[in-house]
Amino acid sequence: MAPKDVPLKLDWKELLRRYHIEHRKELAPVNPRKSGNLVPKECVCKFCSAPVQYLYFNDGVKRSQILCKVCGGLSQVHPGFHRKTKYLCPHCQGALFLWKENKLFSVYKCCNDKCPACLTARKKLNFREKILVRIKSSVFKLRYSYREYHFTRGQLLHSSPKEPEGQFLFGIRNSLNTLSLVLAFHISLGLSARKTAFALNNIFDLKISYQTVLNYTEAAAYWLHPFNLANKGDVNDIQVGDTGTLSIGLERERILR
Repeated sequence: MAPKDVPLKLDWKELLRRYHIEHRKELAPVNPRKSGNLVPKECVCKFCSAPVQYLYFNDGVKRSQILCKVCGGLSQVHPGFHRKTKYLCPHCQGALFLWKENKLFSVYKCCNDKCPACLTARKKLNFREKILVRIKSSVFKLRYSYREYHFTRGQLLHSSPKEPEGQFLFGIRNSLNTLSLVLAFHISLGLSARKTAFALNNIFDLKISYQTVLNYTEAAAYWLHPFNLANKGDVNDIQVGDTGTLSIGLERERILR
């Protein structure tokens, strides 16, 4: 919250001009004695937009409150800036700051304007893109970013079918040949449950419903799943992927297929 005696909209340049007229001298920038007391260079005063040269920490070793020397406004440091960072940029070895965070992942981004990755990406922009990046820089991904996912190895285990209640698979009224035909048409050939029931009725004169097809498949999946895991083929070192755009209402999302 802004102090009551500080207006919501101030201009730091105008305040410096008034200070010069009133005191007949320039307002000196902050000169911290220790380098550890430096305010992050990306910070600005949220009341008058004064640059970092006029900002200093106001709460000692906590370094969470910033006081502006120009307007006297007190504000909080953005939670993305930490003195002890978790990750470093592999290109410039600079500290990555927390940019975005949600329940699934956190995104850390490099804020160094002289980072080789950022400079290389800017050189690849054409004339129109260089104009657009000044207007809306979020359109381009020029800075190195790292995404940290919030899950463990245990949460990445393959899902497995649930064990059916009772010994359903061993108590079916039809023969194992009928069960094999159901799995062949529904799983191997990829027919729907209704089409499988229709095919068995018209080809083999087997009177079963589509719900029976689903029950047989669910019961057999539990017993066949360990066999599939034990006998699955090795994954190739080279994987092929493709991106596509999925439209949901008015929103569009890019997906990997």
